Amino acid sequence: MRENRLQAMWKGRPYNALLETYGAPKMVMSLPGYRAMKTSVVVFGVIDKASDCVDSFTIESHAQSGEMMVSDYYCR
Repeated sequence: MRENRLQAMWKGRPYNALLETYGAPKMVMSLPGYRAMKTSVVVFGVIDKASDCVDSFTIESHAQSGEMMVSDYYCR
């Protein structure tokens, strides 16, 4: 399943690597107070026409380093 494959591929990787691969997201939504770390959802839209997924990722900014990391992938 594509969702499982992309989840395994991106979880824990730097957000910059995601941007290098997909370019700028179509939408960014902040989730204030969602977790202890600053969290956002980035939506890229339909990248893979065969699956017709709207590809989106949860991004977390770690308090200590400030580095933004991919925490989840979603196919909607």
